[in-house]
Amino acid sequence: MNKSKSKLLFLAVLMFLPLLTSCKPAKVKESNILEDLNATNIINLTIDNNDYQVPVTKVEIDQRQSDDKTDLIYATVYQQSSDFEMISSLRIFYSLYDKGGWQIDSFEVDSGPSVAIKHGINTNESLVYMIANYPSYTFLETSFDKANQRDTHSYSFSGSSNTAQYSGKVDLVFNFMYGWEFEGAHEHDLSLTFSPLGTWEFRSICGTFYCSPMRIMISKIDTVKNQVVYQYSTGKYDAWTSEYTAQDFSAKNLILKYSIVDNVIVFETLTWNDTSVWGGKDMKLNLFIDKINFYYYKNVGGNLQTPATFIK
Repeated sequence: MNKSKSKLLFLAVLMFLPLLTSCKPAKVKESNILEDLNATNIINLTIDNNDYQVPVTKVEIDQRQSDDKTDLIYATVYQQSSDFEMISSLRIFYSLYDKGGWQIDSFEVDSGPSVAIKHGINTNESLVYMIANYPSYTFLETSFDKANQRDTHSYSFSGSSNTAQYSGKVDLVFNFMYGWEFEGAHEHDLSLTFSPLGTWEFRSICGTFYCSPMRIMISKIDTVKNQVVYQYSTGKYDAWTSEYTAQDFSAKNLILKYSIVDNVIVFETLTWNDTSVWGGKDMKLNLFIDKINFYYYKNVGGNLQTPATFIK
C-alpha cells in the first residue's frame, strides 16, 4: 500500500472515531441528579406531626459504578429550606431507557439524614411552662445556639408561697433532635426571704404497724441565729376512713436550728418519742424548706420525699 492510500485510510479512521464515541451514552450529571431527586419523596420531612418540604440544593458524587445501561452513584446530598438543613449519604440507581434516557429506578439511604433546624423554638412553648409554674414573670430574651441545636428562653420571675417570698431568673432550655425536646428549667440569681410561719401537717410518718401523723406550728423564724421557734403535736389517723384526729400542742416553745444550702433550709434532725404508739416509739424527721414546699425525707438517702400540708 502506497503512502497516499495509507494517509487516506488513517484520515477515514479519525473521522469515524467521533461517530463511535458519540453512540456511547453520557454519564448522569450532578445537575440532573439534583433535579431528579427533587421529584422524589426525599424532600418530604415530618417533624412533630408537621410536614415540610426541604429541596435538594447540592449533590456531591463520591464514587460510581457505571456501564452502558446502568449507573450506580454514591453521593452526599445536601438539602435546605427556610427552616431546616439536611445531609444524607445515598446510593442512587439509574437505568438508561430508550425513551426518556437516564432515569432513577430507586435510591437507598446509607446514612442520615442529619436534620438541623435554622432557628429557635416559638416562645409560645416556653410561655406554657411559665404560666403553669410561675405566678409572675417577665420575658427577657432568647438565645439560639445553632451549632449545638439548643434554644434558651430567659425570664425573670417573682412570687410568694407559704414558705417564702422569692425572685430570680430562669432559663428554659430546649434541645432539637429531630424535634424539639424540653431539657429543663434552670433557676439562677435567686433571692429568697423565708417565712414558713403557720401550722404544717405531716401525714405519712408511718411504720409497719403504726401511723402517727404530726403537726408542727412555727411561730417565729430568727434569721440571725438561724433557728425557728416551734411546737408540735402527734395525732391519730384512721387509714380506713382517712380521718385525722388532732391533739393539742403539748410540746411548746422549742428551738430547731437550720442552715441554708443551695437556697434550701436544712433543719437539724427533729427527734421525739411518740407516746401515741404502744410502748412509745422514737421518731426522727429530716426537714427541709424551699421557696415552695415544706417537706421531709422518710429515709436518710432522700428517696422518699413527702411534702407537708399547710393548715393555716
